[in-house]
Parts: sequence; structure tokens; C-alpha cells
Amino acid sequence: AHLFVHLQTAKPVRTTPFSPYSEKNTQLILQTNRGSSTTMVDLPSLKDEITDLGAKIKSAKESGGDVSALIPELLAKKKLYADNNDGIGVDGKPYQQPMTKAEKKAKAKAEKAAQAAAAAAATATSAPSQEDPQESKGAQKKAAKKAAAKAKREAYKEGGVP
Repeated sequence: AHLFVHLQTAKPVRTTPFSPYSEKNTQLILQTNRGSSTTMVDLPSLKDEITDLGAKIKSAKESGGDVSALIPELLAKKKLYADNNDGIGVDGKPYQQPMTKAEKKAKAKAEKAAQAAAAAAATATSAPSQEDPQESKGAQKKAAKKAAAKAKREAYKEGGVP
């Protein structure tokens, strides 16, 4: 069992491994005991610094300068702002760590797979049924020829090669 001070009520709390307060309090105490992070941060001035850094990065990119030193500083200040503002970032939305290149690739791949699956499902529902007695194989071939001829005419009208 550990003895902690509850941060909201300032009363001592004895915690056990199964206490609902143990993990939460441990995390909060660890956050407040990390070096100089116990000092209060002036959020409006930090927001101004973030805005200024963003402007510096933008002007450096436009002039072809090096921004590799400015970006980590900007990300650190954004994280500091969110940490001291209950997880809300400068833009007023919940702060999320920027994704790495690998995470971006994985997300894009998953989105592409989802789009392909949705397109396949839409095609399957709109395609004529093979069991439909109304459309024989000959009728299907004729419809395919008509669609190809129409596409060829449209391409020719738009200046394409027939």
C-alpha cells in the first residue's frame, strides 16, 4: 500500500494495487514530479510563441531555408501547451501526437483497402445476377458492346483518339 495525496481534495489517500485511485494518482504524481514541469506555464504567451514559430517555419519553407531545427521545438511547445491545458491543443481540439511516416502509410493503406472493399461491394450489388433468366449471355455481350461503342464515341467527341 502507498500513501498519496489526492490532487483534487488534497487529502491523504492510502492506495492498494486494486484501488481505483492508485494508477490515476501515480500518473498524476509522476507528471508533477518530473523536474521543472512543476512550474506553471503562461498559456497565452506560449500560444504566441507557437504562432511565431509557425510563422518562422512557413517563411523558412518559402525561402527554401532549413526548418529541421524549428519543427521539434514547435512540437515540444505544442505538447507543453496541451499538457498544461487539460489535453486541449492551441487550435482548441484535443491534442494528438503527430503520426510517424510508418503510421501514415499504414493508415493510408487501410483507407485504400476500405475504399476498395466498398467499391467491390457496390459493384457486386449493381452487377446483374447470373441467375437472372431475363438476361442471357448473348444479351450481356450485346450490352457490353454497346457500352464500349458509347465510350469510344464519347472519347472521340472529347478529342480523344478513337
